[in-house]
Amino acid sequence: PEDLYRVGTLCKIESTSPTETGSRQIVVTGLGRYRVAEFQIQPEGYISARGETVADVHSPNAIRNEALFYNLKEIAKEVVELLPGATEQLIKLID
Repeated sequence: PEDLYRVGTLCKIESTSPTETGSRQIVVTGLGRYRVAEFQIQPEGYISARGETVADVHSPNAIRNEALFYNLKEIAKEVVELLPGATEQLIKLID
């Protein structure tokens, strides 16, 4: 699929739960950066991918890294609070 990114986050699904709107809420843990070499459309209709993990890029400035991470967590909490349904578990994961 041409409209999918080739680099993203490899995740482990921690839990899924139904929402009030009939969709599902999925909680994942990021395991690392991942580069897709090949997408495969399975007969069941879902997409799978083959690729490799990629090393994360880190800044040598530890204070800047800590500040960016703190801000990211605060923004993530704000986004989670906008979601329908119970979000307490998600907030705990972010903290």
